[in-house]
Amino acid sequence: MKDESIKMSLPETKELHGVKIVKLPVARYIKALNTLENLPDIIINSVLPEFGGLSGLLVQFQSGDSNVIEKIVVRLLTAVPTEFCRLVSELLNIPEERLLDVDNENPLSLNDLIEIIITFWEMNDMTDFFGNVQRLKKLTAPKANTGYKDGLQSLRV
Repeated sequence: MKDESIKMSLPETKELHGVKIVKLPVARYIKALNTLENLPDIIINSVLPEFGGLSGLLVQFQSGDSNVIEKIVVRLLTAVPTEFCRLVSELLNIPEERLLDVDNENPLSLNDLIEIIITFWEMNDMTDFFGNVQRLKKLTAPKANTGYKDGLQSLRV
């Protein structure tokens, strides 16, 4: 007899527009969180490396030089969608060409991409996980030292 709990714990898979959508294993989830956390730096350093990161970029904005500000804004507006598509490509294991190559034979439309992202989000809903983390935090939080064994005062007067 096979153990049914193994079948129940197998990751669910869906295919949408030729993209296989799966639940993220822990390692890929952590990698995705790290990438999202560093996304502003990644974008600024890849699109505007000559400014030396976010602080250098802010200095340029404060300078008030309209030519420099226009250059920064135009480059960011054109690069942010590209960097976003690269992130989605890596996270969802979609070939980058399907998102970024204008000559690709099987490209994804914007609507296709949104449907894939929504399905991915639904499959990887972390609501229960974060609820369990909150419960775990409460269970492991140190109790206040009230001077009594169970934290309650004696009923004796």
